[in-house]
Amino acid sequence: TDPWRNDEPETILFHHGYCRNMDFWRGWVPGLARDYRVLRFNSRGCGGTTVPPPGAPYDAQELVNDALGLMDKLGIERTHWVGESSGGILGLVAALSHPARLHSLTLVNTPFKLPGAVMETYNIGESDHAAAIEKHGVGEWCRRTLAYRLDLTKAPREMQEWVIREMGKAANHVAIAHHLMAAGGDMTTRLT
Repeated sequence: TDPWRNDEPETILFHHGYCRNMDFWRGWVPGLARDYRVLRFNSRGCGGTTVPPPGAPYDAQELVNDALGLMDKLGIERTHWVGESSGGILGLVAALSHPARLHSLTLVNTPFKLPGAVMETYNIGESDHAAAIEKHGVGEWCRRTLAYRLDLTKAPREMQEWVIREMGKAANHVAIAHHLMAAGGDMTTRLT
């Protein structure tokens, strides 16, 4: 924030979605950093963080605890949580389990429950999502499903390739575990 400010700015925490990383929020930082402390981070197994071994527990509360632990380490009591896709699902979990830690919650392209049609689409002709990832890898899976994430008529080709490349950095077993975590929940019952 501006160096002459003498008050403590509020923090906006950006939580990326499925197999993404903190660089997906890059464009948001300049417009907000003058008035807010902006916190971006890479979720467990993404963006160069330590990759959990295959079969390691991967659940929503654990990922929320990672974010809250980072806030604690940085001395941040409350934040405005902005979550995209599964980062929004985690924001919902955080708001429900630790409401005092959030000033607000902003959801971007966040489902409360993944519809069956979406789940089938992400299988790209395989028996399930895991089989699709195992067969094609995260990068190729992303390429084949990119139109569900980006408007390909508006996103420049360079941006499309960047998204594929960045998502393709996630290990197959992390992508599968993350998908199972996001697909396994139905937040609608907790929100009514």
